[in-house]
Amino acid sequence: MALSNDELTNIAFRISDRFEKVNIFYLYKMAEQIKEIGKLDKDNMHRLEQMAKMGNNIEEINLYLSKQTGLALQDIYRLYDKSAGEIYKDVAYLYKHRGITQPDFSENIAIQNYISSVRNLTAGTFANMANTTSIAEDYKDAIDLAIDTVATGMDGYQDALEKIVLAKATQGARVKYSSGRTRRLDSAARMNILEGVRQVNFGVRLEAGRQFGADGVEIDAHGLCAEDHLPYQGRQYSLSKYHSINDSLKRHFGTCNCQHGIYYIILGISPPTYDDKELKRIQDYSTEKIKVGDKEITRYEASQVMRNLETKMRYKQEQIIALQKAGKDAEEQKKQLKRLKQSYGYTSKQANLRRQWNRAKVPGYDL
Repeated sequence: MALSNDELTNIAFRISDRFEKVNIFYLYKMAEQIKEIGKLDKDNMHRLEQMAKMGNNIEEINLYLSKQTGLALQDIYRLYDKSAGEIYKDVAYLYKHRGITQPDFSENIAIQNYISSVRNLTAGTFANMANTTSIAEDYKDAIDLAIDTVATGMDGYQDALEKIVLAKATQGARVKYSSGRTRRLDSAARMNILEGVRQVNFGVRLEAGRQFGADGVEIDAHGLCAEDHLPYQGRQYSLSKYHSINDSLKRHFGTCNCQHGIYYIILGISPPTYDDKELKRIQDYSTEKIKVGDKEITRYEASQVMRNLETKMRYKQEQIIALQKAGKDAEEQKKQLKRLKQSYGYTSKQANLRRQWNRAKVPGYDL
């Protein structure tokens, strides 16, 4: 049985925790050095010494990033094989219907070549991601500011220290793209993991469909579906009809964070997964209006509120970790985290949605 979207997303969060650990390691090193600088006075401030220490710390962080990237790739390759293998197993009956012997998964050359090509692309993507982090630049900016604050004899170093640490914790270790846009390292990793799995799943289904002679597709269905895809999910279409529908959509299936899977089928042989009653239930579940505070929103919109709160809770925990490492009081951030947790629990209860704490916590913090 193919892995569900929830299962895949949870696995992606577990793998991307490796990059969350890198982020926390980066914050630890930075906070420790900023704390050390704060104990000096302008007469004892040796910039070259601090720059040398910074260089050593950055090298340590990059080595740790390289290690975690390698381990993450091993996890990702295993995920690709598991997901693809389950999909391939699910269509065995369609090969049989056509009177075609389905090759063993490991011996289906076309499919294995395709998975190998996605692996290579993924390896390149993650290597590039690791090489284009702004860790060195951001770390240097923070240390320069800390040194300048002490060297100019400015009062209120402790306040300045807190502002630096909070800003860097919120920003996190970031990946820089050629466009100039940046994204947090852990978020970029998670996005690339999910995109890679979608590529593998789509390619394996497409190639298997070619091999057994698919003449249609079924678009899977899930609750909390966005409105643009809601009318089409869970239904079977001929290949030409499917392409016509997909081409008419501004956001194509399988793109722009779409979680729908496209299953290649044989019309009249592949039984529909959903009947009209079930699809109506799913649609009503997604579009039902929920009262959250003084706003009335759909359950799908409530789910997006919860995703946003999960992100805010992760960032807030990183702020607490970094402040504590810098020897600063983090009570205000803990209060803010408590309020976020309360909002999360409230939204979950109002919308009758499952709380997914594994997506809201960071390694090393007991949420």
